[in-house]
Amino acid sequence: MKDPSREFASYSAKCGRNATPLRAIGNEALLCGLRRKNQFSEQVVSRVRERAFLVRVSSNSAGLERTELVEKSQKIAEQVAGFLF
Repeated sequence: MKDPSREFASYSAKCGRNATPLRAIGNEALLCGLRRKNQFSEQVVSRVRERAFLVRVSSNSAGLERTELVEKSQKIAEQVAGFLF
């Protein structure tokens, strides 16, 4: 991104208004859940310097709890941010 403060808005819009800010995962990291018929997802949208990234962890299992999806998506996002840093 040439202008991260302006261009990142299109990435953060993928989370909508129900996004939860995260700390220590790149810059401007957001966590949000997506629910579709028979599919549950948690995603992290973030950036490191001029690079944006999105991590989405999905499951079609009703037995998998939301906290598990949140933890997995956050751990993966931490690793991605570390590689980009």
